Amino acid sequence: MTRYAIYFAPNRESPLWRFGNAWLGRDVETGEPLIRPSLSGLSGLNLDELTASPRLYGFHATLKPPFRLSEGCSFADLIRTCEDFVSTQKSFNCPMVAPAELGNFVAFKLLVQSKSMIELAANAVEVFEPFRAPQTEKELAKRRVAGLTGRQEENLLRWGYPYVMEDFRFHMTLTSAIAADGLRSKLTAGLISAAEAAGAVGPMEVSGVSLYEQVGSDQPFRLIRRFPFKG
Repeated sequence: MTRYAIYFAPNRESPLWRFGNAWLGRDVETGEPLIRPSLSGLSGLNLDELTASPRLYGFHATLKPPFRLSEGCSFADLIRTCEDFVSTQKSFNCPMVAPAELGNFVAFKLLVQSKSMIELAANAVEVFEPFRAPQTEKELAKRRVAGLTGRQEENLLRWGYPYVMEDFRFHMTLTSAIAADGLRSKLTAGLISAAEAAGAVGPMEVSGVSLYEQVGSDQPFRLIRRFPFKG
């Protein structure tokens, strides 16, 4: 069944966007495969395995997590709400984004928290909530495997995802879970070096949101439309 998500995607021409897509090995807008950047001292790694999960979802930062359309809501309704949403949003800049460890993962993170980004994510969660069909018991159980705090459990039941509102942490995932601390730290260092060389580390402009689509559970997400801010 088709799912949609409201994500942040860096500007199409930005080094950050080009690097993130290349690292995951596919252009999330066109679906074309891309040549991955090489990391010094880390040859021989199975990058298909290390990036399997984020490659499925495509390079992005989550605002409104993936959802099936609720009964009575249409794709046209969703597009209109996206257009309404960006009509009042203003562009802003985040001072620094760079690869860093995030639990057992590696992701681009904001090294300085952004109130504007937190507000954008919270607004997206609320505005697009009417479009979200209820989670199945299987989907709820999958989220609970990681172990949730009381507040995250409340978020899961209220919003369909644990890591929203006060538990939101901006990130653009670069790897699947990596249990080995040594490998994770070496990979982080390699990604920082490669991202710096590509110009992908530094300030980040936030000037719109994007609609992603997944047409089946085994299919990759695609960025199907960008919505620039107009406020």
